Amino acid sequence: LNGEIRQRLQHAGKLGTENTNMTTLVKKWTTPTEYTRTKAYHYGDVLTAGQAYPKYKIEPHQYYQIIGRNDEKQTVSLQHVKSNAISIVPLAELSEKDRKSLSLYKMEQRSVSLGDKLILTQRIRELDLSTGQSVSVIEIKNGKLLIEKENGQSVWLNNHDFTHRHIEHGY
Repeated sequence: LNGEIRQRLQHAGKLGTENTNMTTLVKKWTTPTEYTRTKAYHYGDVLTAGQAYPKYKIEPHQYYQIIGRNDEKQTVSLQHVKSNAISIVPLAELSEKDRKSLSLYKMEQRSVSLGDKLILTQRIRELDLSTGQSVSVIEIKNGKLLIEKENGQSVWLNNHDFTHRHIEHGY
């Protein structure tokens, strides 16, 4: 539906001709039980945790990319997206409480143009953006989006920062 609306807006000249592809994080709706099975994890998926797991070198609210899985041993290999540190997590050892703190995402590409309306799918604290907040794209530069909040303030979203990838078209 968003794609159809964007096409109509582009044909009507209401969206700019300048655009960029943004990598977004789309939540995979995984049950707590599925988090204990390697089949839920795919190469390139992104995992975050709401709490620290020192035993596995996982820090809260950090981003880890899935770089492998072992179906026989029921383990997943994670790589921290900033430090490149690698962790191997034995899924069977995760308690129910542990599993509930995990969020798993797949990465998808979105074409974003000047004038596009976007919705934040997760809070971005450092930019004072809330989940569900609507913003407009007012400038595109070097893979970054200058977005305008409903109150008129503007901030830059950097596609290289995983915390800034929680966006979706808002039509």
